[in-house]
Amino acid sequence: MVLFINLLERPVPVEGQPIDPEIRKSWAWWKVKKWTIHILNRLYTRFGDLKLQKPESKAFAQMFQKTYSGKILACHMQLLNAIRGGDYLPDRVINLVLQYLTNSVTKNSMYQMMQPQIDILLFEIIFPLMCFNDNDQKLWDEDPHEYVRKGYDIIEDLYSPRTAAMDFVSELVRKRGKNNLQKFIHFIVDIFRRYDEASADLKPYRQKDGALLSIGTLCDKLKQTDPYKSELETMLVRHVFPEFSSRVGHLRAKAAWVAGQYAHINFSDPNNFRQAMHCIVSGMHDPDLPVRVDSVFALRSFVEACKDLNEIRPILPQLLDEFFKLMNEVENEDLVFTLETIVDKFGEEMAPYALGLCQNLAAAFWRCMASSEADDEADDSGALAAVGCLRAISTILESISSLPHLFTQIEPTLLPIMRRMLTSDGQDVYEEVLEIVSYMSFYSPTISLDMWTLWPVMMEALNDWAIDFFENILVPLDNYISRGTDHFLACKDPDYQQSLWKALQSIMMDENMEDSDIEPAPKLIEVVFQNCKGNVDHWVEHYLRITIERLRRAHKPYLKCLLVQVVRCYMNTPILVLYFLSQCCCVLLSTKTMWSVFLSDEL
Repeated sequence: MVLFINLLERPVPVEGQPIDPEIRKSWAWWKVKKWTIHILNRLYTRFGDLKLQKPESKAFAQMFQKTYSGKILACHMQLLNAIRGGDYLPDRVINLVLQYLTNSVTKNSMYQMMQPQIDILLFEIIFPLMCFNDNDQKLWDEDPHEYVRKGYDIIEDLYSPRTAAMDFVSELVRKRGKNNLQKFIHFIVDIFRRYDEASADLKPYRQKDGALLSIGTLCDKLKQTDPYKSELETMLVRHVFPEFSSRVGHLRAKAAWVAGQYAHINFSDPNNFRQAMHCIVSGMHDPDLPVRVDSVFALRSFVEACKDLNEIRPILPQLLDEFFKLMNEVENEDLVFTLETIVDKFGEEMAPYALGLCQNLAAAFWRCMASSEADDEADDSGALAAVGCLRAISTILESISSLPHLFTQIEPTLLPIMRRMLTSDGQDVYEEVLEIVSYMSFYSPTISLDMWTLWPVMMEALNDWAIDFFENILVPLDNYISRGTDHFLACKDPDYQQSLWKALQSIMMDENMEDSDIEPAPKLIEVVFQNCKGNVDHWVEHYLRITIERLRRAHKPYLKCLLVQVVRCYMNTPILVLYFLSQCCCVLLSTKTMWSVFLSDEL
């Protein structure tokens, strides 16, 4: 511990530091500083609260808190002073230091140490980190796609000083709001006042950006706290809505984001809600990509909060067009969430757009998959967006479930996705694809021959690697058997009955599989015998044999119930059942087993 404290207190030499920021943050001295802080943070998280300690660790925790936690806090506060002086501090170091301070807010002794400097910390260190800066402007101008990605990347948040600053402010007003919320809001209001009073050339645009970020960050707290909650609408009208037409792009984007945070408040004047929503829609045409993206994200909140859909209905085609234009530019699952919200809100009214939506989402899915596969070491935004596309397709299919003729039109668009993603290539999206197959096989007027080509693919996956998805696979297989019974029985190339038997036999007889893992198997057997009465008598012996064998080994009551239910299905042909039991020379044992299960207290 002494060594760690020594490393923490030791200043980083100015001489020899690389000029390039990307190289500088990896300079040996800064790496030592970063890892020292990282280790001390872990110790603080682990031993910083005596209430959470096991008996064997209490002594160390008491020593750590009494001797070192305060010293570490003092070193961190001193380190952050570099920001006030404009000196260099790596982003990751700032992030880790603020994590320590955020965790200290809830602890009385640590907060008391922090309190004398809380104003300096809040207004001269934390708030500047929340403001738009030179690096933001450079990225906005030179690579807006990267600006958007960084702004909505969860991994980036783990390293971001701005996110850490937002977390600190949130925790401070949540736990110590009595002493800090009012003065912080007064500070923000003063920025709003100075901004309004200044001429266009002298307005503090970046500080206004930070102030808006602060207001959005404190959204939940302000909605619940008097007197602020009654003034939120006025605040939005005076200080947020005017920025929709700002000449500064990042303020237009921030206005859209803040408006989305407050879309669910009760507007005393419906015209204010209407004005904000129309501004959000207009933002989808903005020349700057980040503004368009933030506008789409905010639109989701306004659609959820909108009580009169007639406000949106006339512009729905326009919204969908702009939405898909943006999807062609940006891979982000949050974009798809907005579409899901629109589809969910309008339900069957989306029918005229269903085919076009599915075609656009399918195209977006393939782009996202190509992007994800092209660079395995890249972030997961492409893969996440691909999952979002499939979820949105499922939402659309659900919304048109009462219009089966549309499923016939949509099927050719979705078949290539289902065919490929039901193989091992689709392991990451398997649940989502199976849900689509379930909708298509249940709501279509009939199960087409093209859809039947998916059966062998699903069975191959189930036999090979997809046993963890057995419960999900059960649903479409049930649909195929119950809604396409004639084809299931008649077709011999491929032989659906034989392929199902091989899979179920392998699963039911596998001694290494837990009871809970094979529960879908008896359900499928029951589906076969309920829907194919009189046409599958030649399978009774085979299925009866594995059912009784598994019943002997079953432990969980639920599986026993399922297996007994299967035996009841066989009783439609009692003579055949008894004949096969006698042929197996196991009638007495089987009958005894059956009665013991029926009479068991576990059922």
